[in-house]
Amino acid sequence: MKGLNKILVERDGFIKVEGGITIAELLQHIVPQKKFLPVTPGIKSITIGGAIASDVHGKNHLYEGSFFNATHSLQLINEQGEIITCSRTENTEIFGRTFGSMGLCGIIITATIKLINIETTWIQEDQFSAVSFSKIFLLMEAKRKMPFMATWIDLLSKETRGIIKTGGWITDQSNLAGRAPMILETGKQKTVPFRLPCPLPAFAFKCFNSFFFNKAKKIPAQIVHFNNFFYPLDSIKNWNHVYGPNGMLQFHFALPLKASERGMEKAIEIVKCSKATCTLAVMKIFGKENTETPFSFPIEGYNLALDFINNKKAIALIGNLDLFVKTLGGKVYKTKDAVSSLPQQISSSSKFNSVQNERYGR
Repeated sequence: MKGLNKILVERDGFIKVEGGITIAELLQHIVPQKKFLPVTPGIKSITIGGAIASDVHGKNHLYEGSFFNATHSLQLINEQGEIITCSRTENTEIFGRTFGSMGLCGIIITATIKLINIETTWIQEDQFSAVSFSKIFLLMEAKRKMPFMATWIDLLSKETRGIIKTGGWITDQSNLAGRAPMILETGKQKTVPFRLPCPLPAFAFKCFNSFFFNKAKKIPAQIVHFNNFFYPLDSIKNWNHVYGPNGMLQFHFALPLKASERGMEKAIEIVKCSKATCTLAVMKIFGKENTETPFSFPIEGYNLALDFINNKKAIALIGNLDLFVKTLGGKVYKTKDAVSSLPQQISSSSKFNSVQNERYGR
């Protein structure tokens, strides 16, 4: 779908684009006009169609919701080959069901997206360190009013420690300390030149986490470019190569608000007691659940994204976490799911594979 990447219409704070345009391509066009997306995930290489199919969210779901809130209307091709226009006033049920349905409603060919105005490309970022989950949780609750917030948690250290990062757009250019107000890119992208023959050892990730935590806690506040704030992994091309030939797995889940504090603490305990290597953990707060998007991931409460070195230990742990999340009434983000319980059970089934082969003529 990436060939369908044209910008079609711009008018009155909205932009109509083809579904295959990536967020990176869109930002190249709108940022020089002092425009930005009201909701953005943590990577720029995904398409707008993909953002809708996954109903992506960002660090500001508490106030801005998911990508559904940023989308005015869309066109899709359904299974009958018909082109359908959907919005909050036209084909409303299909419109809501398309977000988070992973493409099952049809192929998204165009979308009209709402834009916001920005005065600079810089974010005022504040950082707060905490050791112990209870202190992390209390700090996040205390910082709920911040426009953006996400928390990095180190699950490889003996104690659970974290860095709570909050931020907001800088609107007054006099606060930029000599920086040019509008800069699209900052610095050259670094590259992991080749895929490692095996994943980096857990010790290497532990050292990196210690370095990151100790450095971050010494810099409580700083001005950062939006690329560094929203898309830190995009600064390193092929970063996944450090995981070796088997790559990595991610498990991203959300818990209802009433179960979030104890549930997240227990989930972290389960991870730390396992033999799997959790290389990255990021926790955010979701705002109210959207009843118009029944297939969307966010529910009101806390969510936690966990990265693992891909091996049998991680797969076993994810199976346990999957069951744990379900017992608390939580949800798993299917966009990032490869091995949670149902797919894990049927993917190796010869009966399932034979049905698939017959269905697709293989």
